Amino acid sequence: MERLFTASFNLGLAVAVWKEPGRDDVSIIIDFSETLNKVQFNENIGSGFLLSPFINPDLKETILIRPDIYFNSSESEIQVNNIPNSTLADTFEYHYNEFTSFHQGKYSSKNSNKKETQEFTNLVEKAVEEIQKEKFKKIVLSRSKEKGLPSGFNPFQFYLQLCQKHPLAFTSLVSHPTLGTWIGATPELLVSVSKDNIFKTIALAATKPATGIQKLNEVVWTQKEIEEQAIVSRYIINCFKSIRLREYEDEGPRTVQAGNLFHLRTDFTVNINEVPFPDLLYRMIKLLHPTSAVCGTPKEPAMNYITEMEKYDRELFTGFLGPININNETSVYVNIRCCKIQSGKVSFFAGAGITKDSVAANELEETNHKMYTLESLFDNLH
Repeated sequence: MERLFTASFNLGLAVAVWKEPGRDDVSIIIDFSETLNKVQFNENIGSGFLLSPFINPDLKETILIRPDIYFNSSESEIQVNNIPNSTLADTFEYHYNEFTSFHQGKYSSKNSNKKETQEFTNLVEKAVEEIQKEKFKKIVLSRSKEKGLPSGFNPFQFYLQLCQKHPLAFTSLVSHPTLGTWIGATPELLVSVSKDNIFKTIALAATKPATGIQKLNEVVWTQKEIEEQAIVSRYIINCFKSIRLREYEDEGPRTVQAGNLFHLRTDFTVNINEVPFPDLLYRMIKLLHPTSAVCGTPKEPAMNYITEMEKYDRELFTGFLGPININNETSVYVNIRCCKIQSGKVSFFAGAGITKDSVAANELEETNHKMYTLESLFDNLH
């Protein structure tokens, strides 16, 4: 599979590698299209791997990596659905070699500079003031920081390390000629539909570092964290109500662990066979994205505030990604705990949910803990 990714990467093709939580098999999709595959988001979308940026009004910026080539590590044969011409096929075979990019840069393990962290704490303090004025209930603010890339960095080998480190996360390695190369291990499901037509989504919020605590029942949550998670749960319920869907089951909130962090999680389940919503998947993605777990409440004012106040473009961070209609299953995740790989550098991203009780220093520390999910692996490369 590494050879398939390497060839795709070197040719500048759109390629996605992923592994579902708790499973051992890894999948890869390669798309030979010469144009950006923006899709109409409905039941005729087809199959492939979805990519969406954080800012995506009406989901018009959603991109589909199509399965011209598809392979799963549990299978013996590669599915070749489309290679445009024999010349490209020959070139594809020829490029089974070492990576031609990312082999530069000196890795630095220094923390982000004081200016960047001060800007974030100032932003949090301003947001708390706005929330206390009752303009918002919650705003999710984020930050990014860059480090030099280790010499000879191999994204596929790093991805395999990430899979081993976080077996219960949705891990992905995506390289796209327009959107760049992204690696992540996210615990946050946006939507899924199983082979037997069971729809699922989750409310995941509140964060504590998993240090000095051995059991999940030992985690103590504050009122601020409980309310932060409840806002996300209520948002999902309100989405169900907006389409008059009442036949759902919920379980939680309960404490879960994702790598070096604890979160509160509530699961929502719908049997699509028992409700008059065969297109529930598409309806709910449109309603949910961006969720209040990565944006805020109310959604539109929070989105406008983030767009105005954050000093960078989130791009695919806090967007969504995942396989759709692959082997009659769909699982789309919120793209958190991720990084973007560029020539000579890597960018890390993290956010924190701000409420009226937030303390800027604590929120900054939370983003540091979240960045550590991937950053710690880079620290061990040199």
